[in-house]
Amino acid sequence: MIINIKWGEIMIKKFYLVFILIALFTLIGCSQDEPNATVTIGGDYQIGESLESLAENSDLIVLGEYQNLEDKWNMARNRQDPEKESTERYLSFV
Repeated sequence: MIINIKWGEIMIKKFYLVFILIALFTLIGCSQDEPNATVTIGGDYQIGESLESLAENSDLIVLGEYQNLEDKWNMARNRQDPEKESTERYLSFV
């Protein structure tokens, strides 16, 4: 019985030691200064960090006025048939 009590106490001490070590490593890792950087990610189209960089990267710039909204549709697609609009969710950009 004395052996079982000592074994339990040892396991509790080991648990606390591991817990404290994990907490310390987490705090040390989170306290590291990260460099200031802007990450810009784009897919298959070019993006810019400012209006000037967009203008420099553009092949064509069109100037004009918006008159009225002709039509509005659900841009979310049906999972089984992408040709059809989704009935589960609605996505629109104006």
